[in-house]
Amino acid sequence: MSIMNETKEIPMIAKSDLETIYNLLDKSSIEDIKDIFELVRAAHYDKVNERNFQIKRQFSKGQKVKFTSKKYGNVIVGVITKINPKTIVVKTDTMTWKVSPQLLEAA
Repeated sequence: MSIMNETKEIPMIAKSDLETIYNLLDKSSIEDIKDIFELVRAAHYDKVNERNFQIKRQFSKGQKVKFTSKKYGNVIVGVITKINPKTIVVKTDTMTWKVSPQLLEAA
């Protein structure tokens, strides 16, 4: 089972709330929109980091994991050698990979 399936999903914004946001943006100046963009960017960064933190907590150094190689299209199995802030280092028999935590599964 994928780790992503085990994480808690955040409810989506209601359509009426999205319409309210759109109406507020429509009334905003360019400067207001720039400020709003920075707030959204910061919130996105925080959400992504929180999600990655929650996923990374489920892994530990020495654990056997697997993921599908984007480059080769096959399943790669290896052992975690290091957990970085944004990636997890996985060593296989032939090479070392830096993998995004959400792509990993316990093997």
